[in-house]
Amino acid sequence: MKRNQFLTRLTALAALAAVLLLPLTASADPKMKLGTVNMTKLLIEYHLTKAARAEENIEREDIKKDDQERIVAIKAMSDEMRLLDAELRDPSLAEAKRRASLEKLKLYDSKIKALSKERDEFLKRRGNALNQKMASIMNEIRIEVVSRVAAHVKDSTDVDFVVDSSGLTTAQIPFLLYARERVDLTDDMLKLLKKEAPAETAEEKKTN
Repeated sequence: MKRNQFLTRLTALAALAAVLLLPLTASADPKMKLGTVNMTKLLIEYHLTKAARAEENIEREDIKKDDQERIVAIKAMSDEMRLLDAELRDPSLAEAKRRASLEKLKLYDSKIKALSKERDEFLKRRGNALNQKMASIMNEIRIEVVSRVAAHVKDSTDVDFVVDSSGLTTAQIPFLLYARERVDLTDDMLKLLKKEAPAETAEEKKTN
């Protein structure tokens, strides 16, 4: 499952429950107020998410560097195989030299297959481990942001229900289709979350 899909499905669960309850509560009290939050935007802009993504990029670069060493070794052997193949095409090559070159060719071919297999396993192992690590980190961040939204709504607003305006159902339809009276809390929550962000460096300010 792709990371964006993973985040969307997780952040949408609470919204689904709220939407299912809306018809019942609205009939009981038509004055109840509905608020919305774009959880996707909150999660992307949250400084902890940005820090996690930066760390992820560093680890992916490390994987690329380790992989490059394998690529270089495989290429070197492939170059040797091409030289041997060209040598074997020479009709004047002595028989003893031809047999020796054929043995080397078979040896290089076997080594390249083994190195290629090890490389594939390395990329899969490191990639899966990093993906699982990031999924766990993002889930913890999501839980924290959801709890912060709930605390903000409870302490600082008169909103009765909050749904995720960026969440999608399994049919890829937004959870929030219509709301006569709604309050979008996304910007308020961004201000609260950004208060805890570390001060930007001069280089970061240039890129923003």
